[in-house]
Amino acid sequence: MDTGLYLATIESSQFQPVYGYCIYFWYSMRGSDVRQLDVNIRIGGGTGYPVWSRSGDQKVDWLLGQVDLDSEYTSLPFKRDFVATTNA
Repeated sequence: MDTGLYLATIESSQFQPVYGYCIYFWYSMRGSDVRQLDVNIRIGGGTGYPVWSRSGDQKVDWLLGQVDLDSEYTSLPFKRDFVATTNA
């Protein structure tokens, strides 16, 4: 049975440990089918640690997102994932 929920993930290449890492990105979450956008940091395997999230229709075409990462997440090699869910 189709639940109507779809997931898309963009996975980065691996980043080397750094101090004071910051991510800037543009995103659009407009429309009734928009569910959620998450930014996760992955150290090793697994689904990662959520560091930023927005949900629902943001009513604006493009917005600037920013995530300041603690050394807790960046003291080891890591990847960042953008995970989007939608009903469309």
